Amino acid sequence: MTYPAGVLRFALALLVLTGCTLDREGVREPATDGGMDAAVLDASATCDPACAPSEECRGGVCVCAPGACCPGCDASEACEDGRCVCPPGACCPACDALEACEGGVCVPREDCGAVGQGCCAGDACAEGAVCAAGACEACGGDGERCCDGAACGAGLACADGLCAACGGVGEGCCEGMVCDAGAVCDGAACVACGGESEPCCDAMTCGDPDLTCAGGVCQDCGQRNERCCPGDGCVEAALVCDPGGTCRDCGGRDERCCAGDTCEVGHVCDGATFCRECGSNGRRCCAGGVCGMGEVCDAADFCRDCGRNGQRCCAGSTCDPGRVCDAADFCRDCGGNGQRCCAGSMCDPGRICDGSDFCRDCGGSGQLCCAGRTCDTGRVCDASDRCRDCGAAAQPCCAGGTCDGSRACVAGTCV
Repeated sequence: MTYPAGVLRFALALLVLTGCTLDREGVREPATDGGMDAAVLDASATCDPACAPSEECRGGVCVCAPGACCPGCDASEACEDGRCVCPPGACCPACDALEACEGGVCVPREDCGAVGQGCCAGDACAEGAVCAAGACEACGGDGERCCDGAACGAGLACADGLCAACGGVGEGCCEGMVCDAGAVCDGAACVACGGESEPCCDAMTCGDPDLTCAGGVCQDCGQRNERCCPGDGCVEAALVCDPGGTCRDCGGRDERCCAGDTCEVGHVCDGATFCRECGSNGRRCCAGGVCGMGEVCDAADFCRDCGRNGQRCCAGSTCDPGRVCDAADFCRDCGGNGQRCCAGSMCDPGRICDGSDFCRDCGGSGQLCCAGRTCDTGRVCDASDRCRDCGAAAQPCCAGGTCDGSRACVAGTCV
């Protein structure tokens, strides 16, 4: 039965408006941007872009043709009732260009691809061969064409499509930008290295120990008493570039300071960039304010004797035995009468540390009581911590409640 064109257009528009998607034979789902392409409603419209081989254009819409497979099948498959199937005896997936399908199995081809044979489909050749003018030629050897991927055998590199020796001076660089010993890769070619004015070899080395790698070039510079390399460089840590542009010894006594204003042990860099002896009395303090035994670094950065009477206190505010560090950081004699108390509030025998941190004679009449509230014989420590005569008439009783001669101790007084 034949329907009028208007009826067909109406039916097709109805399908599109309902958003219907058919399996294989269905209409492509329309865009969901809220609009409707007028071409879908027009049966005379063409499809742009063009439909796939398994599709047909209906009213400006690509649909899967009846009985077709959408999307299309692989080259080795067949479409049956809308399904892709592998025919009996076929190879699925398809064999590559160097293989042939025999009884459903891919086997190497014997009629093409080997050296001396014609190229297989797609200019394919077996490994170790390359297609040239329709025939497979050996590749990768010295003087042979480069294999696919510009590959060549060991010790060879691809240059202008041919494999050639590499790594030597004047030859191309081998794979990985590698050259033989005594050569370095410069661009794509190996050039001599390590000699004077030549590029530095690998690891920034030069072939002559008298040459220095500076700025990527081997130069006669940087050694002791030679001109400095570019950038005022010298090759050893114990050398420094002097104002005249020559590498000189550094770090020792009266030598220039090394890089970073450093000097040998026992020396320090002064304000004029020379190394001077340090650490002893009257000399500069060593790095970190360090001086020798019995010296201390003063505020002016000089080492001074310390520890004795009138000298500065040593490190940790310490002094020699019999002396103590005062508030001005000087050592003073201690322990004697009228002198400062020694460390631990100690004084010489017969003296005691008073409340003002000075040593005073003790034990005598009218003097401070000694340690343990003791006094000399014939005296006793009273309530004010002073020693008083005792034992005589009207005097305090002596230690143990004793008095002189026949006197008796009554209520703490001798009568």
